[in-house]
Amino acid sequence: MTLKELQSAVKRHKLDAYIVTRSNMFIGQDLLDSENPLPELTGFNGSAGTLVVTPDKAFLSVDGRYEIQAARQTDPDKINIVCERGNPLIQCLNKLFEGKAAKVGFNAFTNSIQSVEHLRRRFPNISFMPDASEIFANNRCNSPCRVFEHKIEFCGIDRNEKISNICKQIGLSGCDAYLFTAADSVSWLLNVRSDALPDTPLVRAYALLDKDGRVTLFGDGLNFDFATRDFDIEPMGRLPKILKTYKNKTVGFDAETTPYLFCELFAGHRINEKPLEDFCQSAKAEKNPVEIGGIEAAHLRDGVAMVRFLHWLSDNWQGKTELDIVKKLHDFRARGENYWSESFGTIAASGQNGAVVHYRPTKETNQKLAEASLLLLDSGAQYFDGTTDITRTVALGTPTPEMCDNFTLVLKAHIALASQKFLKGTDGMSLDKIARSPMWNEGKDYKHGTGHGVGCFLNVHEGPQNMGMYGSSRPLKENMILSVEPGYYREGAYGIRIENLVRVVKCEQVDFTDDFLEFKILTLCPVDKLLINKYLMTSGEISWLNNYHKQVYERLSPFLTSDEKIWLKDACSPL
Repeated sequence: MTLKELQSAVKRHKLDAYIVTRSNMFIGQDLLDSENPLPELTGFNGSAGTLVVTPDKAFLSVDGRYEIQAARQTDPDKINIVCERGNPLIQCLNKLFEGKAAKVGFNAFTNSIQSVEHLRRRFPNISFMPDASEIFANNRCNSPCRVFEHKIEFCGIDRNEKISNICKQIGLSGCDAYLFTAADSVSWLLNVRSDALPDTPLVRAYALLDKDGRVTLFGDGLNFDFATRDFDIEPMGRLPKILKTYKNKTVGFDAETTPYLFCELFAGHRINEKPLEDFCQSAKAEKNPVEIGGIEAAHLRDGVAMVRFLHWLSDNWQGKTELDIVKKLHDFRARGENYWSESFGTIAASGQNGAVVHYRPTKETNQKLAEASLLLLDSGAQYFDGTTDITRTVALGTPTPEMCDNFTLVLKAHIALASQKFLKGTDGMSLDKIARSPMWNEGKDYKHGTGHGVGCFLNVHEGPQNMGMYGSSRPLKENMILSVEPGYYREGAYGIRIENLVRVVKCEQVDFTDDFLEFKILTLCPVDKLLINKYLMTSGEISWLNNYHKQVYERLSPFLTSDEKIWLKDACSPL
């Protein structure tokens, strides 16, 4: 469907606007390019955005990560970009309809119960109407895929033990059953994975778990390569019929990830609905000892691949393009034990492309690496025993003093948070400010979060934990994995970001009480010293970096060739 066709449909159905999300029936999870309606309608292909279409206008709401990219990829005569702090969709609807009566349509399959209820509270004069006529067709997921087990040697806990633990919480909540609609929760609960997506090994299915332990998996196109004795399997179309058997019973669900469609199903079947947190989300965020061991091993292999790549890059970047970089890094990683795929499309952004926070090179945008420029490289991998995500900014040739000063400022921000000790119960919004403080003191900031949760051979972006100005108020707990990734972006010139993954652990400082936590660094890869102005750093910051580099060399050098060791020893030498 084209934008003009959608606008005609909005007008024909006598709506004032229609909301199109970058989503499918698995809200907040990764999706295939073919399932994303925004590129066809707008040209924008970023990983987050919402389109509001009126009969004669269109407004694309994006957050700060995509402000530059959205402007580059859309036609300003057709698309108005809305990018403001907070909730850009709210800002967009506020400009259009504040205080006015209006009818706004939405897809009940791709908008969550929570998001619709939030809009209705915020705009009482607007009638938000589920799309009964399918102006924009439901985005169901039924592509065939292979489903396989995540082996106990990697996941650490048998599915039956997980089911038993979650059932106890369902019973305590007063529910007869719980409907899990988040694909990562279902995949974690049943220890299953699939090849449905190129970079994320999720099984795209729903699961209904009775308080007595019976599990029914609902999905289409699922081809299992193992005997499924511990749970039943039904096509997605059977879910409404099976829900009928819960008449006058209580079913729990997560309003943030459950499509609005289920409001109508629950009401129609006289089911007592009970919005609750997704019990699996919290459980999988706190990694068990087997997962921790695997994640550390995966980061060791990933660090070896990164160092081998950076050693190659130091002598071979001239004449290479961004897509050359993507392929070469993939080749180094793919040699690693337990490698499955990349964890997301590699961001290899040279020069001015680095200012586009989530830029991904294509044949149309691909450019050669240039002298006296920066290469921002954000990448990661899915290993059977862990998921990695790392960003390094590398100088190509001789950097300018301005580049070095701004890089050092980002490094100071990274160290400030990575070295911070904090009380149990501290949330991600509080910690976010610690990273921004060095930058704010220089009148600078970045328009993205400071850290996100990371799964174990699951989503590279995982909740409920994160660190951002508008992020989660969920307290960080031991054995949660997060990224630490402040940045700085100068439009039309370059981008800088430094990202490591960390694990939340008990504070080791002996004179601290047990009430304190800190971060243990997982990522093993040197920071480019050529970009550091050490005169802007404190002695404590220099000591932190030297100690980190010492650890990187000691952990990685046994796996490297003699030439690679020489390069790494220089890269990790004291500042």
